Amino acid sequence: MAISDMCTGIFPLPLYIYFFSFGNYLEKVPIDWCIIYSYFGQYIPTIFHTTSVWLTVTLAIHRYLYFIPCTVLLVMNVLLILKIRKANRTRRLMVSQNRSSESNNSTNLMLVIVVAFFLMAELPTGINFILTIIQNTFENISFFNAREENIVSLHVSGIHCVIDCIQR
Repeated sequence: MAISDMCTGIFPLPLYIYFFSFGNYLEKVPIDWCIIYSYFGQYIPTIFHTTSVWLTVTLAIHRYLYFIPCTVLLVMNVLLILKIRKANRTRRLMVSQNRSSESNNSTNLMLVIVVAFFLMAELPTGINFILTIIQNTFENISFFNAREENIVSLHVSGIHCVIDCIQR
């Protein structure tokens, strides 16, 4: 996106400098320069600008669809925890009745721990993003000003980095 935005301005820049900085717009412009100007001043920047807009739309769609997997992961994690609790109760009952039981509880518990760390890293970012969307959508709702938003974003990024290090 940044490269597309940069190219939007870089391609016509030499033409603008040549024509407007050196005062060459006052003279009669040759037809060859008109053709070059139309390509480098209009068509190519429009292509890069359109590309940048579509990349922005794609990023917005990705961010809106990003919360969905985290929500499903959170629900599945809660269901897994409930299943582990039920299996522990069943195992205790079988042990008290002198029956043997085999269980995958250690694997399930490890999965819950890994998912919990993942959610701890992603949830603050998701909450910050939702609050930003609400604040930008509705004019009369303000959760934090620009300075506070930067501080929150830095803290969320810091939390994300720490939890990523712990997970590795």
